[in-house]
Amino acid sequence: MNNLPQPPKQKPSLPSKLTFNEYLCSATIFLYDLDVEGKFNAQIESEANQIRSANIGHGRPDAGDVLDFLLNQGDALKRILGILRIPQEKFMRIVSLVRELDAPLTEVMSKRVNEREWNIEKIERKIRENSGHNPFAQRIVAILLNGYNDAKLKATLPQVYRERLRLETLNEYTTEQDLCFKLKDRNMASYNAMKGFAVEERIKEQVRISHQTYAQGACAFVDRKVDLMVPCAVDPRILIMSSYDETTSSGQSTRASDMITLYQNLQHKRMQGDTEHYFVNVVDGGGWLARREDLKRMWKACDFCLNINTLPQLKDIIEAIM
Repeated sequence: MNNLPQPPKQKPSLPSKLTFNEYLCSATIFLYDLDVEGKFNAQIESEANQIRSANIGHGRPDAGDVLDFLLNQGDALKRILGILRIPQEKFMRIVSLVRELDAPLTEVMSKRVNEREWNIEKIERKIRENSGHNPFAQRIVAILLNGYNDAKLKATLPQVYRERLRLETLNEYTTEQDLCFKLKDRNMASYNAMKGFAVEERIKEQVRISHQTYAQGACAFVDRKVDLMVPCAVDPRILIMSSYDETTSSGQSTRASDMITLYQNLQHKRMQGDTEHYFVNVVDGGGWLARREDLKRMWKACDFCLNINTLPQLKDIIEAIM
């Protein structure tokens, strides 16, 4: 029997980083994940059932009907904006204008300098405050019902926006298809978040099949919040960030800048003699492909840049490092 000591098992060599063209040619425009589609469709059906059972909307509503709807129905304002076909962001601008028109002249400049624009959630909170007597809520109800003929708005709000401010019904759909389309449009942020979580789950699966553990959250090593740290937050040998976007936004430039800062922090550690920590950036989706310059910045600011189709390489990277 051979009892000679066995030589230590050699680690696999570290894979090469994908070139930018290799990354581009393997990227995914739309992630089609059956689990995501099933969960999203179930969410839409649940919301549709709530709306059907509420049986809202017979004839033109009055101010009391609209106020009651805003105070007692979930996501009421967003639902009314869907009926009026007014984008939420555009309505935020309209509310900013109304607040200035209704304020004393001495307060208008102060509002612009000292206050940020109210988002939809804050507008809804303000509507629900002091529901017994709330001038702001009453003003919003009047704008939704007949902003088209509002004297102040006639002089300041273009007709292309004002003409939509005529609420004829609280019934949210004319056909089942119309209802589902509206609900899907309203919940696109949730749908995209589901896809982001699905990509993150795929990353975690690669870590698990590499027989490693991971942590999530604040990382003192680079003074940043990190999506996944392998094997732990105390000594994160591999830092992994994940970003999936099908649409473009200004936030992508901020995201790219954050990744650059993270990588610069890691490189600073390397200048101090630490070469045993690596940064893997998982980036994908048509939104990133459309923001080519930001995408290239993301590709540069990491040791490895992967997408959904090249994600199996993460196992090789982990096994070579660990």
